[in-house]
Amino acid sequence: MAAGRQTIIPQAVNFLRTKGVAIGAHGDASYAGSLQIQLSGVGLESVFAGARTSALSPAGGQFGLFYPAIDTSQEASDTAFVLALKADANNRSNVAVVHTGAEGSSPITLELQVLDGSEGGKAVGQPFSVTLNPGEWAQPSRFFANAGVPNGYVRIRRTAGTAPWYAYGVINDGGNPASGPATGRTSR
Repeated sequence: MAAGRQTIIPQAVNFLRTKGVAIGAHGDASYAGSLQIQLSGVGLESVFAGARTSALSPAGGQFGLFYPAIDTSQEASDTAFVLALKADANNRSNVAVVHTGAEGSSPITLELQVLDGSEGGKAVGQPFSVTLNPGEWAQPSRFFANAGVPNGYVRIRRTAGTAPWYAYGVINDGGNPASGPATGRTSR
C-alpha cells in the first residue's frame, strides 16, 4: 500500500475466505480468533491497523467493538493483569487471552484468576486454565461475573510453554448479554 493510503475491508471474514483462509461456512457458527499482519519496507511507528468486530444481539440490533492492533512490545511473557473490570446490573466484563507466538511455536497454558478490587486484590472464585496453540483465542463465558465481585481485576499467568501472549478485557454496558454497546479496556 502506498504511503498516506487507507484501506477498509468490509466483511473481513468473507474477504479472508476468498483468500483461502479456512474459516468455515458463512452462517454455520460464530467465529472468533486472532489475525496477524506483517509489514515490510516501513517501521511499525508509521502504520496503524485496527479491527471492528460485531455480533447480532438477541434483543435486536448488534454489538460492536473497535480495537487497535497490538505489537510485540505489548505481548506478555509471564504475568499480566486486566484492570478496572465490573459486574453489576449495569455492566458486565469479558476477559480474553490470545497466543501471539509464531506459527509452529509450542502451546502455552494460561491461568486466569479474579482478584477482588474492594478487598485489596484477594483472589476469589476458582482459577480458570486454558491451553492455546499459536493464534488461538479464548474468552471464558461469564468468568468475571461468576466470581461474584462487583469490581476488580484478573491476573493471568503463563503456567506452561514459552511463547508470548496477550490478554484484554471489555466492559459491556448492560448487565446481560442482550443489552448495550461495548467499551474496551486493555492491559498487559
